[in-house]
Amino acid sequence: MKKIDPIADLSRSDKWYLSGNRLQWAPPFPQYLDYPGFWDEASYFNYEFAPLFTWTLLDEDGREIPLEFRSRKWRPDFLQQKYDEFSSRRGEKDQRLRLVEQKTILANDVASCVVRLRNRSRKKRCLHFVIWTVQQSFPVKQTSWLSEITFDGETITFVKNLKPADRPQLRIAVSLGMNQAVTSHAISLSQRSALQPHWRFTPFYETFVAGKLPDTVKISSIDNEGLLYFALHTEINLKPESEKSVVVGLAIAPQTAPPKILPETLRKSHPIKTNRASWRSYFSQLPQFQSSDEYFTRYYWYRWYGLRLNTISVQEGNYQYPFVCEGIEYFRAPISYSAMCHMRENRWRHDPALAAGSLLTFLDNQREDGGLRGYIDVNHYRQELFYHADWGNAVLELQRIHPSQEFLAAIYPGLKRYAEYFDRERDAENSGLYDIDNQYETGQEFMSRYLAVDPRADHDNWGEVFRLKGVDATVYIYELKR
Repeated sequence: MKKIDPIADLSRSDKWYLSGNRLQWAPPFPQYLDYPGFWDEASYFNYEFAPLFTWTLLDEDGREIPLEFRSRKWRPDFLQQKYDEFSSRRGEKDQRLRLVEQKTILANDVASCVVRLRNRSRKKRCLHFVIWTVQQSFPVKQTSWLSEITFDGETITFVKNLKPADRPQLRIAVSLGMNQAVTSHAISLSQRSALQPHWRFTPFYETFVAGKLPDTVKISSIDNEGLLYFALHTEINLKPESEKSVVVGLAIAPQTAPPKILPETLRKSHPIKTNRASWRSYFSQLPQFQSSDEYFTRYYWYRWYGLRLNTISVQEGNYQYPFVCEGIEYFRAPISYSAMCHMRENRWRHDPALAAGSLLTFLDNQREDGGLRGYIDVNHYRQELFYHADWGNAVLELQRIHPSQEFLAAIYPGLKRYAEYFDRERDAENSGLYDIDNQYETGQEFMSRYLAVDPRADHDNWGEVFRLKGVDATVYIYELKR
């Protein structure tokens, strides 16, 4: 059998998910996947952040150079896309610019693109490269708004305040920059319109004059509400039949994070090489597996890719231990129904911290009545959500691989309270069988087992909708007490 390389072996052309730590770019139905940069929605924890950024190439006269998407290649460590300068003239096709863009998201939550521009003609090309983004800012409506906007000569920074209708405000620091000297910049408040990655829809389309942006910051209006456009520009001179690379990026971090994380990342490291080394290190610390059936091999390593894609390891708010999220978007949070599975999977790692963290996160946020929350946000709790979970068996299986009396001593008080909660609240008859209160608690919604008890069982409600003794719920508590 050939030597396996999980990163290369997982390569495909029909995937695009990338993830750092808090920041993940995994739009389920992307509209602008073929465009430069990261325009479709990202997630910071489970808060939507859109867009990240895009970049535009202008010719010697400041006119946009349209790009024709050619191909895509995805691997766990990067997403590569190729473009050609669009031309309708047949004789000029071999003279067009060719661009290769490699996108990645680093572990420090920097979304970065390495753009390699190749001049295939025998003429010198003087180009203008602009990285830009647009962010909604509605300080009066208090839905999503920006503050503390600055430009320090190389990086644009601002604080973005995210406030969904059903969750508390989250303040994050954002930086936009590149590894080239900034020739000009512009920040402009505009009226609200569709968020699209088209240069012609930006205020810069008209204000890019004499080879530069206006170097102005205009962020006020009658109510200071609308869209804030940010742009950084640099000049690129390409000799005949030569190429040059530009590295651009956007960093998102807690508001208290050092403001220089982006320029330091872009200057001191090559983002693609850095992320490749990080993924290789991760895969090397896992149990190695290879089968004569390549599909088994690929599936094995793809599952490990998925676990890392959805892992968050921070010490912020309600998150003090590493854990694996159940999925993307809404599911980018610790959810108890899947956490027991993540414990079993990650017990095979050399380091048990992630497997242990999947339980410790819930015990650290245990309810006053002893129940374990079903879903934990970084900065608040969803009071009604609860799932039955086989914590006892997950702990036993983790102990088989990584025995630790210290870990058992740490989790025992919380699990004891959890068992007492079930005896008190879920078995009033002292029968040894435990109650399910609604269809969501087991993750098995809209099943006949519930409708047989109550015709209203499939209504969209948490809390106590009905009372049904569950074999699964009972087995879970049996395993816990055992």
